[in-house]
Amino acid sequence: METSFQATGHLLDVTINDTGTYTGRLRADGTLYGEGQGVIMSPTGAHASWQGSGVGILSENGSVSWRGSIVYDSDSSEFAALRGTAGVFEWETDPSGKAIGKLWAWK
Repeated sequence: METSFQATGHLLDVTINDTGTYTGRLRADGTLYGEGQGVIMSPTGAHASWQGSGVGILSENGSVSWRGSIVYDSDSSEFAALRGTAGVFEWETDPSGKAIGKLWAWK
């Protein structure tokens, strides 16, 4: 299954718009494996691309709880701290598609 999304938030104290696409497949054990890519942009035009992967657990109500890793690439000074850093994330998606997540730098 392939899904595209647009989200807003803050990263490195910068307001961002995040646009991406990910694919997920159901595994024999009932979990999901997902891979995705996208781009974040600030209001000033600074940008970074990202690639990530993770494992999702489906709940009975249709929500999905994701855990995984993400790597960014950027030449923009606003996102310079992302260079050479991997991130780990928690992402919760409710049955309506609303999502909230957290990201930690792993240096």
